[in-house]
Amino acid sequence: PPLTNPRFRHTLARLIDRSHLASSVFDGYARPTVTLLEGSDWAPDELRWEGRDPVTPFLGSDGELALDAVREAFRDAGFQYENGALVRGQ
Repeated sequence: PPLTNPRFRHTLARLIDRSHLASSVFDGYARPTVTLLEGSDWAPDELRWEGRDPVTPFLGSDGELALDAVREAFRDAGFQYENGALVRGQ
């Protein structure tokens, strides 16, 4: 059920540091992108990767999550924490 909430899915996407993955996991053999059209004349300017994701920016830096920012993003998406566990808000 939480995956039916677009705000929840958007927050999940912000938990992945694509720049860090491209450099550390793929040893620079990958490039982070926002659209499949990246590198073509068809890619919209607002979806071009210019050092960071313009749609779902990572909630942290250098592959490390900023946990306070993550918690706040989930709260903004309509969720809350009870005893340290993320639960659907009321």
